[in-house]
Amino acid sequence: MSDGVPELLESPPLSASELNAIVGEVALPVGGGPATSELNAIAGQVALSVGTDPSAGVERQTDSVDASWHSAGFAVNALPVEPNTQLRQPALKAGHPVPSTVRPGGRLVGAVVVVAFAGFAGLLIWNSVFRFRALGVLSADTIEVSAESDGLVQEIAIAEGAQVARGDVLAVLENMTLRDELSRVSDQLQTAQAEIGAETSRLQWEQQVAQDGRYRLKADLHLEQGNTRQQEAAAESLDLSFQRMRQLKAKGIVTPEDFDRTRLALRGQADKVADQKEAVRDLQRRSDTADLLVTKIGDRIAPKLAHVNALQSEIERLRARLMQLSVSAPIDGTVVKRHRLPGERLRANEPLVTLLADTTREAVLYLPESQSSSICTGDDVVLSSESTAGLLQGTVMHIEDRLQPAPESIQTFYRRGERLLAVHVRPDARTSPWPSLPLNSVVKLPRWGGVTKKGTSP
Repeated sequence: MSDGVPELLESPPLSASELNAIVGEVALPVGGGPATSELNAIAGQVALSVGTDPSAGVERQTDSVDASWHSAGFAVNALPVEPNTQLRQPALKAGHPVPSTVRPGGRLVGAVVVVAFAGFAGLLIWNSVFRFRALGVLSADTIEVSAESDGLVQEIAIAEGAQVARGDVLAVLENMTLRDELSRVSDQLQTAQAEIGAETSRLQWEQQVAQDGRYRLKADLHLEQGNTRQQEAAAESLDLSFQRMRQLKAKGIVTPEDFDRTRLALRGQADKVADQKEAVRDLQRRSDTADLLVTKIGDRIAPKLAHVNALQSEIERLRARLMQLSVSAPIDGTVVKRHRLPGERLRANEPLVTLLADTTREAVLYLPESQSSSICTGDDVVLSSESTAGLLQGTVMHIEDRLQPAPESIQTFYRRGERLLAVHVRPDARTSPWPSLPLNSVVKLPRWGGVTKKGTSP
């Protein structure tokens, strides 16, 4: 390779294209192999030959040449060239084109960037201005579900975004005060019921005894009443005998002794009848007292029964309050927000969960007044949403009469201060229901193919 150096030095000055060809053949990175020093020497001679060409018309500083050689991977500093030595390129022949300093590949990349930027800007303008006729937001009625009793949140049975049906358990609370109160009242009820049982047993025994005594008194009363009637009959018989004796005595037929004996017998019988009647009256009083005792046994137990009934009512009330600690969904809907987490304390009537009523879900489109004739109540519409990849099929249910501004989230789509018609769209019952989308999600009505005319103008 060293033999080729004198021939290269004796040759006439090289043009720029010839120089580039030679450099392209011999240019290797420094340290690229064992022949690096020889290649550096050849490159130095080539540079020296170019620099001494008297016909060069363009001058360059050594520093810029060194930089060019360094960028090609040559050790230019190894050449015996004095600093600040000016290098000249070979003179260009007349009519020879000046080499361009811009690479063709750079032009292509620049063109691609410009085209891509223009396409992206056009796409943005298309989507924001021309593609859609109107924008809107999703809305629905919401309710805040709360507990009717204070408690500690023990469990939240649902997650945000979950669908729930009426009666589904949303959360379970715990209230130890209520449970302790229920336990205390239950103990009181058991004690009162035990006392009622003992009192009832005693009263039943007393009632049985009183009933038996009443029966005996009734029997004795009837017996004495029979004896009284017998004694009264005997007294009447003696009275008749006494009357006959008196008549016979007047005629002198009966001795005075027989008359007195009859008179005394009548008096004694009258006393027996009086005593017998008194015994009957006493038995009657005792019998009436026994009847009174038997009928008042229920009255004696009535206060305890009332206490038991009150305790049972209190237990039912406490159990009802404990049932209220299990919070259920009052309607079919979607869980929008959970206001409490397990372990937090909740007071009565404080919001626990916010539900979105599925039956009130709708999209409210804001249509320019100039396009009011393009859509009517009853028309079928197809909407797109930024929150889902699918389309939302619905029916125009109502178009408001008054003009109003668009919500803040979609104001950039309309002119500043533009007044719009609010168009209420509900899900089409003939198709699948809308997915669970966040409230105030943006929906869009396409400019072409978004409305199927079926309704009438309002």
